[in-house]
Amino acid sequence: MNRIKGLLRETWWLWTLFFVAIVVLSASVSSLFLFMAPALLVVFTYFAHVRYDEHGNPKEEL
Repeated sequence: MNRIKGLLRETWWLWTLFFVAIVVLSASVSSLFLFMAPALLVVFTYFAHVRYDEHGNPKEEL
């Protein structure tokens, strides 16, 4: 859970922008854009796992 908090702490504005874009596009163009929301959740958890350690700190570059 700390990994997710770490990613959210630094990139909350970007994920908010993505979800607002999905809502606007689904309301104005097609409701098929709502299928992107679960995909964004998968990407979010992947990046949280890869980029942050178990304490929520960014991992060191190799």
